[in-house]
Amino acid sequence: MMPSVQSTETVEAADLSLLTVCVWCPDPLVEEALMASLTAEGVTAPIKPQSWAHLQTILSTGHPDVLYALVSPATLPQIAELFRAIRTGDVGSNPFLALDVVTRYPQSPVLETMVDAGADDILPYHWPQHYVRERLVHLALKRKKFVITSAYVGPDRRRTPRPGDQPEPLFDVPNPVKAKAVDGISTDDLIAQIEVARDQMLAERMGRLGLYLARCVMDIRETTLAPRDGMVMPLTQDDKRIIAASTTINSLASRLDGPARWSASAANETIRLARLVMALSHEGTEHPDPKALQVAARQYLNRFGSTADTTALQN
Repeated sequence: MMPSVQSTETVEAADLSLLTVCVWCPDPLVEEALMASLTAEGVTAPIKPQSWAHLQTILSTGHPDVLYALVSPATLPQIAELFRAIRTGDVGSNPFLALDVVTRYPQSPVLETMVDAGADDILPYHWPQHYVRERLVHLALKRKKFVITSAYVGPDRRRTPRPGDQPEPLFDVPNPVKAKAVDGISTDDLIAQIEVARDQMLAERMGRLGLYLARCVMDIRETTLAPRDGMVMPLTQDDKRIIAASTTINSLASRLDGPARWSASAANETIRLARLVMALSHEGTEHPDPKALQVAARQYLNRFGSTADTTALQN
């Protein structure tokens, strides 16, 4: 059964015609139904990209508040990758826009994969009258807070807290649907809010990746780091997870003017750890003493890690 949301008064108060909506829906029948529902709510000119490249351009320069994307088993990998890239700030200018899935297949694996990719909502075809409006109002007023980890950025879907003494914090992020349709915030003011929050998100993610990287480094086999025949051995493909994390950290660092949530010292230590990894990988041209990597990782966890991290280091 589809969920019902909010009182009639609240639903009627939202002016959805103020939203900038982008529709990526190559299925003509589903597109027709969606366009009819949007038109009924005053959204008379949604953006309809003409190609995949055009969609990427719109996400970067068009400042949409909502993206409806058609998902089928065939397009699932492509759309899931797009949603993840939007959430991590790798695609588009707004990691916090509403990401809504439109699908004829509202079950696994489509449902689980798209939720894991950071989707806000699933719109199953066929939907009843006024359902699109109800879901947008629900998103405006009851959007889940975001969680930022080394592997995921998006609405928090956890029913219960994950085990551990230092759960990931939750963040209130800009909500374009509420800002435009309920609060009447201008596009320029919303963009300014998004830019600040985006830098905070990137800095937080860099810190989370730093912790992940340091933990991975401490798990590297001693034989990997031990010199052989007097030669320092670079990291191998078996350690590609930490090389990938280091690459991402360096990329994030280049996009940040100044980390907003992590202190400058934390950011500097994260970048230093990542550069040590890259120097020991096959990507590097010089291979310093590999023991320095684990020393740096230990220092990093002692300074920025959880109680569980520091306890593990003492064992």
